[in-house]
Amino acid sequence: MSVRLSTGDPAPDLTLFNGNGDTISLSSQWERGPVLLNFLRHFGCTFCRQAMARLEDHRMDLKQAGLQIINIAMGEPKHIKRYCGKLAPHLACLGRTDDTVYRAYGLREGTLQELASANVAKNALGEFLRGNVGGVPVGNMRMMPGTFIVNSDGIVTYAYYSQDIADHPTIENLLLAAKNLKER
Repeated sequence: MSVRLSTGDPAPDLTLFNGNGDTISLSSQWERGPVLLNFLRHFGCTFCRQAMARLEDHRMDLKQAGLQIINIAMGEPKHIKRYCGKLAPHLACLGRTDDTVYRAYGLREGTLQELASANVAKNALGEFLRGNVGGVPVGNMRMMPGTFIVNSDGIVTYAYYSQDIADHPTIENLLLAAKNLKER
């Protein structure tokens, strides 16, 4: 069972790869400044694609707030290059072929309720009506998403565990968390 991280906990430092297959440690990223880690369920997930697009659209606001944005996913470098390059070309994207980093951050596979709640159905219909449909699943379709902010000392300053697969933090909440980070 994965243990959830809380504000003030040390962030797990794992090695992932980018779209070129280069290995990168998470600590090498947060040592350059605070990072927002956006964990995707899988590359084909409609809601994760929407979250990535929202982060892409607000990247300058988040950067101005002092955050680097890193999307984390399960898959191979070719999947990272294809999906992230298309959906969030200005954001970093790192991955692994297993769920080790997800488990280290306290993320787990969702229950039936988390995967298929009324909120999920409502949001899925809304996305479908807007023309947003999922892609080919690459990764674990049952994995829950999550979002974390880690400061330059490697300490978690924000931990968001999604209530269901359609649930992601608002940009306003992320900006507020970044503001609180600067005031510490």
